[in-house]
Amino acid sequence: MRYLLTFILMVFLSACGAESSSFHSTSKSAGDFPPTPKMFESWEKLPIPIYVDNSFPTEFYDAINQAIGIWEADGSNYFEFRGITATGTCNKDSRNVICWDLNPNADGYLGMTSTQFPNGPIIEFDTIIFGSPKEYSILKCADGSVCSVATGKYDLVTTLAHELGHGLGFSDTTQKDCVMNPNFSLGDVVQSLDDILAASLNEGYEDVLNPEPMADL
Repeated sequence: MRYLLTFILMVFLSACGAESSSFHSTSKSAGDFPPTPKMFESWEKLPIPIYVDNSFPTEFYDAINQAIGIWEADGSNYFEFRGITATGTCNKDSRNVICWDLNPNADGYLGMTSTQFPNGPIIEFDTIIFGSPKEYSILKCADGSVCSVATGKYDLVTTLAHELGHGLGFSDTTQKDCVMNPNFSLGDVVQSLDDILAASLNEGYEDVLNPEPMADL
């Protein structure tokens, strides 16, 4: 039975920049995660355009919009879902793409997100969801209230919201009941930002969302 999401942040430093890769695993892994959400990097321009390739099931497009809505509950505009791309892939190609691999990951990962930040600000992220679409369901919780998902299934909105958090620049956290907590059991639903995560998000993107006006010459 698959019951746990685990995120491992690996930062590779080289002469040309940096990259982070997150893996959501179905096996237990303790992980050395901070007790509260932390940002490893951020974007310098919003909203972030998101695409899917033709591998992503069309019936799950709404799950992406719902996941975006979790991060934009305060009215801020962090993402823009632009639908399918004919040219973008889940590789380094300057497009942020969500793909779906119908095959179970050999290491038991439910999803994987890679984030590129070669010169400081994030410039791209790509996400892959693994496994049969039948393993997931979509559940919209009214007003962020706690609700349950279909028996034996993962809530795709929660999974995508977690992945989008990595795309925004967040690492995993051990904070309980946080969407960025990797300990995500089968049937769990987290469809709102807790106060600590929301504050960290606002602080990380305050200058982007509220730029200082240019002085008159």
